[in-house]
Amino acid sequence: MDDIKDFLEDYWILILMGVGLIGFVVWLFIPRGYTLDVKRIQWEYIVHIEEYMVQHHDDDRSKPSDAYNVESHYHPHTKTWTDDDGNTHTKDDSYWTYDYDVNRWIEMRRVVTTDYDHSPYFGEYTLKVSDREDGIGAERAIEEKIYRALGTEIHGDGELVSIVIPEDMWETLTEKDEINYKQAKVGGPKDPVVAK
Repeated sequence: MDDIKDFLEDYWILILMGVGLIGFVVWLFIPRGYTLDVKRIQWEYIVHIEEYMVQHHDDDRSKPSDAYNVESHYHPHTKTWTDDDGNTHTKDDSYWTYDYDVNRWIEMRRVVTTDYDHSPYFGEYTLKVSDREDGIGAERAIEEKIYRALGTEIHGDGELVSIVIPEDMWETLTEKDEINYKQAKVGGPKDPVVAK
């Protein structure tokens, strides 16, 4: 019993800090329930246009398997030190670096369309076609769809809130609906459900 008392006397501040840290983590990551009074719905369609390009890299310590035009550079280096007993030690800290080219898809531009109705569409765009055998200069489109409900939280401070919702919910959602969802202090809304 005295051991426990001595321990608590010696480490009470660390115990208190540990309990506080656990409480803080719980406060950050445990989701709480909210209700959103929907004022508007929104859609946003994005076309990410990427171009197939040559990327040049200098002085990398490693290279991908599909690298080409590779130049290797050896960097000799020896580390020398003396320990407490006066013994001298050396260690080889030499390393290689690589200059190389690699082909990658790089996002060059976006075409964004958005509105507050139920009539979404992708904006118009034209893709370049490569005349090279390796495809360098060709473009491709990657489409992204985002659906949101905007409103105020019931029992909140009246601030406008925007949450991302699934497409099937967005298709039938009106400005008279309420959405129940969970959200922690860290991360986005989870499990949105239209309140009936």
